[in-house]
This record gives sequence, structure tokens and C-alpha cells, in this order.
Amino acid sequence: MNDAFTDLIGAMLYVSGFLFWPICALFWRRKRRTRALRLMFFGELTCFLILAGFAAFSRGILAHGYSWLILMILVNIVFTPLAIAAAIYDFVSDTHSA
Repeated sequence: MNDAFTDLIGAMLYVSGFLFWPICALFWRRKRRTRALRLMFFGELTCFLILAGFAAFSRGILAHGYSWLILMILVNIVFTPLAIAAAIYDFVSDTHSA
């Protein structure tokens, strides 16, 4: 049980910012547009791909290989509140335009 909890928390540290756009798009189906959320999703994806590329193809930039994972967690910590703000922006902007 403890390992499952640790895996769940660990996964949420890495991907929670990616979940906002699919979840909001699923719940808001055709009722609202998710432009800001989509932009945040692809922005975070771009940052993750850049970090993954550096982690895979660069040797010696950081002292330890797992330091790239810490940077990925930091990217997620930065993008998660931005995704929440984008979801609020999308919700409010479509409410006023409808």
C-alpha cells in the first residue's frame, strides 16, 4: 500500500500540470473553448521535451543525472498554478462572450 501511495504522489509531481487541459476539455465539451489551457499544455510539453533532450544527450552539465528529474518537478510546480489560472481565464472569458 505504501508503494502505491508513493508512486501516485511521485507521478503527480511530474504530470499534474498536463492533466488540466484534458480534464477541462472533457468536462466542458463544446461548451467552452480551452485556448489558454491548450497553450499552457503545449508550453509545458515543450519544456519537458527540452529537459528530456538535455537529460538524454548531455553529459556533465549537471553533477548527477537525477538532477534533471528535479528540474522537471520544478517545471511542473511552475506550470500547475499557471494551468489553473488559464482554466479560470478560459472559463471566465467564455462566460462573458456567451
